[in-house]
Amino acid sequence: MNSKVGAFVNGYVNFNIEDAVEGISKAGFKYIELLSTPGLAKGLLQDPEEITAMDVNKYLELCKSKGIKIFGLYYYKGGSKFFVKEKVIEKFNKLIDIAGLLDLKFIITDTDEVRTSEDEKSFYYYAKVISDYAGSKDMKICLDIHGDWCNSGKKAVEIIRKVGHSSLGINYCTGNVIYYGNVRPEEDIKHALPYMFRMHIKDSCGVYKEYNFPALGEGDINFKEIYNLIEDFSGPISVEVDFANKVRTLKGINEAFKRSYSFLKDMGISI
Repeated sequence: MNSKVGAFVNGYVNFNIEDAVEGISKAGFKYIELLSTPGLAKGLLQDPEEITAMDVNKYLELCKSKGIKIFGLYYYKGGSKFFVKEKVIEKFNKLIDIAGLLDLKFIITDTDEVRTSEDEKSFYYYAKVISDYAGSKDMKICLDIHGDWCNSGKKAVEIIRKVGHSSLGINYCTGNVIYYGNVRPEEDIKHALPYMFRMHIKDSCGVYKEYNFPALGEGDINFKEIYNLIEDFSGPISVEVDFANKVRTLKGINEAFKRSYSFLKDMGISI
């Protein structure tokens, strides 16, 4: 496997970007995936419309000072009361421009909550428009496994095929397919592999709809089997830990990333 392996800042949503970069770099990771979301995680990245060139320079300098490089940007929309569908294309285009300033090739996002035929029609429209713009900038949009609609690799493939754009692929999440789709990643990832641009490796307690994603190696996912399946995969991989329904301390989050890093090293993964 020839992938860059880093960490996703999602676990630090109650803290700030300085805390996240410090904790992730001290854990040993050399790459970081940032998060932008409307109305949430304000200590990390703001809504795309609020990010300035000055902010971009701040993020780059901060990461450089800790010996870490930004290799992904996640725009989270799902379930946020601050997300406005009518502005999604405008916001995405701004985020794609920001990603260009950060020298990124990958933007990760979710489908938002698709419950009706009108929601579905809206999604397919803006997915094509956004993919066109991303393609013009030599970037890829990576659709995360997130929510009750795009809840597995198999379902994500159906969505990607229907959009039919070379700039749109999958960000596969090993933990989310259990939580949202009630399927095992060791089997489900086989569907996604031909369409995977990127990946989140995230452990799970193994129970459908139970929000518990511990440090790698502390749940029930067989990561040795996962890594055998992705031996030829070369896209970026982000480690994610998320125990949002438990009390999160900065020390606890930092330690979970350290244990995840050690788990990967012990498996012989080059980081």
